[in-house]
Amino acid sequence: MEKPVQITMLGKFTIYGPGLPRPRLISLTGRSRRLWILVVYLIMNRDRGVPARELIDWLWPDASGVNPVSTLQNNISRARNALEELGLEDGKRLIANTSGTYFWAPDRETELDCERFERLANEALDCGEREKAILLAQEAAQAYTGDFLPDCQDEPWFRKQTEKYLALYRQLCTAGARWMIEAGQYVQADSLCAAAAERDPLNQEMMVLRMQALRLNGMPEKALEHCQTLCAALRAAGRTPSAELEMERASAQNAAQGLPADNARLLHSLVKDEDGQGAMLCDSTVFQEFVRRQLRELRRGGEAQLLSFRIAADARDPKVRTGSMARMEQVLLQSLRGADPVARGGVDLFLVLLPGASRENGEAVAKRILSRYVEALPASCEKFVYQIMDLNGGKEK
Repeated sequence: MEKPVQITMLGKFTIYGPGLPRPRLISLTGRSRRLWILVVYLIMNRDRGVPARELIDWLWPDASGVNPVSTLQNNISRARNALEELGLEDGKRLIANTSGTYFWAPDRETELDCERFERLANEALDCGEREKAILLAQEAAQAYTGDFLPDCQDEPWFRKQTEKYLALYRQLCTAGARWMIEAGQYVQADSLCAAAAERDPLNQEMMVLRMQALRLNGMPEKALEHCQTLCAALRAAGRTPSAELEMERASAQNAAQGLPADNARLLHSLVKDEDGQGAMLCDSTVFQEFVRRQLRELRRGGEAQLLSFRIAADARDPKVRTGSMARMEQVLLQSLRGADPVARGGVDLFLVLLPGASRENGEAVAKRILSRYVEALPASCEKFVYQIMDLNGGKEK
């Protein structure tokens, strides 16, 4: 049986077949770019063949003042010669013409890496057996060795192919990581997510799964390191972390502090933690939701305190008030735990929720915050006073 022609298009363009001792790397950036693009198009459409008119319209959509049929025939002849010059047996016969329709290797089998990846990925996604699906997902992920012909992304048709395969790769890795986490295969899930991140570095969904795998494997600190790197990259790209990423970051922060990770599910999209460390600043609407959910949690037991910090006297100078509030915000964010929500309740008021804290602990936290605030307090800053409410009994002090 005649050996197939083996072709790769993921990451690079290579051809290997009878007559060649090893795969030949084809450049898509030189003077022969158009004829090799022609070959690629024929290969990708080999099951149906491509009419001459379609090739002309695709390759030279804006051509004028030339004979398009003659130009196409010339490029087909050059492509056949180039295939023969590679050393392939019967290279010229790999492009056939039947009644004005061109076919790639009609008499020879062709194996294409992107088609193999697509087949394996779909088998994994359609498989109903988790263990088998994980194995297929790993094999498919290894088959995805790069984006589809990256040197041709200035061509709309090539970009469309790239988007198709990359979308399938994302779907595969997301599903595969979830299966692995469900099966307790945390190391494998981390490896899969890490490989996916190299190809799609701003994918927040993959980062959430990677953080889950690391946290469940007892490495929440490492999860937070990766999260901080991603958040910095997101800010540089003008994007904000998703609600899911913020929630998982809170879970990792809780785990790193020895707190139950489930409490972090109180957090959602409007939480802001610019450095990935310290307390989390949110708006008043989100803070109210935190308090409501905390009250529901308390029905099942536990403790929680609500603190308020208000400027002691009316600040007549808006600049002084603004400076005082900015300093207190900095102290709060640096002094509290990662899962402690903080919000501004007005122009002179901060609110802090302390899940799991007793009244004694709340008092100690409030005094520590005021102490840090007054350290090296500029003369221009206003003093703050605090109040504490035990959410178990609603008593205020």
